[in-house]
Amino acid sequence: MEKNGLLSSYLFQGLDLDLLGIEVGEKTLVPGHAVGSSRAKPLAAWMNGLEVCSIEADVARASIILSVWISTRYVYAIYKKTPVATREAEAWEAAKEACGGLHFLSIQDDLDSDSCVGFWLLLDLHLYYFKALVNHQM
Repeated sequence: MEKNGLLSSYLFQGLDLDLLGIEVGEKTLVPGHAVGSSRAKPLAAWMNGLEVCSIEADVARASIILSVWISTRYVYAIYKKTPVATREAEAWEAAKEACGGLHFLSIQDDLDSDSCVGFWLLLDLHLYYFKALVNHQM
C-alpha cells in the first residue's frame, strides 16, 4: 500500500506522523498483514471491539502475535517454521522498524480485492519508544 494514498485518504486526515516523530519516505511501503476470510465482516466487527495495538512476528514460535489493550497478547496465526518463512518474518519486522513501528492490519472478503472490510493503522509502541529514547540520547 502506498503511503500517499493511505495517509492522504480522508480516513487519516487527523494522523500526524510528524508530531509522532515518524518519518516515512514518499516511496516507503508500510508493512502490514491482509487477512482474507469468508467471514470477514464478523471478524472485523469483533476486532473493532478490541483496542488493537500492534502485530509482531514471533520468529522463535513461528507465529503472528496480536497485541490488544495494554497487556493482552493473542496468537493470531501460526505458520510452518522454515528458513524461508523465518527470513520473511524477520524482513517484515525490519520493515516495520524502518517505519518507526508503523504497520497495518486489513481484513478482506477476498485478498484479490482492492477493498477491505476492516482496516487498522497500528504503531508498535516498543519500537516507537525505543527509537525516541535513542534519538533523545544522541
